[in-house]
Amino acid sequence: DPGRDHLWSCAYYRLEDAHGHVFGVCEDAFDVTDRYRVQERLALLVEAGRRIGTVLDVATTAEEIAEVAVPDFAATVRVDVTRAAMTGETAAVGSAADMSLLRVADRSEPGTATPDPGLPDPEGPESPRGGSGAANSAGEDRHPYPPVVYPPGSPQHRSLSSGGLVLDEGTLVVPLRAGGGILGLVTFDRGVGPDASGRPPAPDRATTFDNGEVALADELAARAAVCIDNARRYTRERTASLALQRQLLPHHLPPQSAVRTAYRYLPADDVTGVGGDWFDVIPLSGTRVGLVVGD
Repeated sequence: DPGRDHLWSCAYYRLEDAHGHVFGVCEDAFDVTDRYRVQERLALLVEAGRRIGTVLDVATTAEEIAEVAVPDFAATVRVDVTRAAMTGETAAVGSAADMSLLRVADRSEPGTATPDPGLPDPEGPESPRGGSGAANSAGEDRHPYPPVVYPPGSPQHRSLSSGGLVLDEGTLVVPLRAGGGILGLVTFDRGVGPDASGRPPAPDRATTFDNGEVALADELAARAAVCIDNARRYTRERTASLALQRQLLPHHLPPQSAVRTAYRYLPADDVTGVGGDWFDVIPLSGTRVGLVVGD
């Protein structure tokens, strides 16, 4: 197996004659590579369970996938999420051409250059910059992630079309599947080509993914898809809650004979929108008014 390093367990002991004189050394060597790889995969799954899905945010979860997989599993990891998932909509079901993808995470091992077949989508404008969640309190899309489209024949396009994982030499593409649809793609790349300086790859880097590693990547993507789907559902519910909150806010306050009123609505928390859902000024007897705030 010249494409991989091997791990050996070795034991050495002396060879002695009947008089106790040493006349040699014996070595027992056992190839424990497979056992070691299984232990590494289990350790990576444990780490993934601890670090992926720490918050209900699609973008953060995508970043966590890349952080877990680089460099222990792949030299480069790219996570593309459908625009529908980023805004809380249902997982996409259809052909690859129907799915609008956003490049949400892109992490590489230092000194590694891997080919990226993804091209900027000329028909999909880049989402404006923003923070957590699909929309702010004004209902505006706030994602800074560029749209990306994959040409026909690329591993990513084939994965979107088939709905299954695609292994193409040192590139492994796994769809993020949930609810019968696709939430996005994870591309694991071993980076077996020369880096940006033209230097060849390290001799111990595997050139492709074996069956066990393919199964591990599928398990990582499945766990990540569950976390992303939970974050998507939270985003949808939060967006609906913010929309309802905006409907409760008054568009203007009625004029009062006793006082002049001016107001500005600013939530105390930009993330949850906490700070009162409605308010009003009610005229009372004796040139009095009542200020009412509800949450």
